Amino acid sequence: MPSGDNNKGKKHVGIPINSRPVEEARKIQSMGGTASGIAKRRKKLIKETIATILELPVKDKRVREGLKRIGITSEDMTQQTLMVLGVVKRAQKGDPYAATFIRDTLGEKEAEKLEIGKMSKEIIADIENYVDS
Repeated sequence: MPSGDNNKGKKHVGIPINSRPVEEARKIQSMGGTASGIAKRRKKLIKETIATILELPVKDKRVREGLKRIGITSEDMTQQTLMVLGVVKRAQKGDPYAATFIRDTLGEKEAEKLEIGKMSKEIIADIENYVDS
């Protein structure tokens, strides 16, 4: 079994959980559950923080004037709007990753379209077969 830096000096590394005594296995599983809960809370906090930051209003007067000139309302002058405009500008300059990000965010991913088209053709064929029989 590979042992990284985290496993130095530890006994029983690489022993399957079902090969351990019941009490030891429960203790290990409990520690894993606790660590999982901590990680989930941390990820949730990060998501909430990002959402809060994206909703913050734009304070810079010059930026607000620029947004007003392109038709953005005062309520929509947020950090998220600036971020989206930045991605759109990069796509306009020819950045394929920005263009892909925009396409995917809008739900127009080609692979998904092809899959849906294929599925709908299969469903229509099934219906035709059902009607014909």
